[in-house]
Amino acid sequence: MIKNDCKFKLKAINFYKNNDVSLKETCKKFNIKSHSNLTYWINSYNFNGVEGLKLKANKKYSVEFKASV
Repeated sequence: MIKNDCKFKLKAINFYKNNDVSLKETCKKFNIKSHSNLTYWINSYNFNGVEGLKLKANKKYSVEFKASV
């Protein structure tokens, strides 16, 4: 799966919100495989704004921390 950047996600969301089109039509236009991805982006954007669209890095833990847990 290709990870989409924040600008691409925002462009797709704005297209969906500003035009009278369905999720399915928006996905076809932007070549998004599943409308559930677009729905997730829209919900993240509505709840957290642009910050909700940014990729989040996984946390890295030291060997010592892992051993103590």
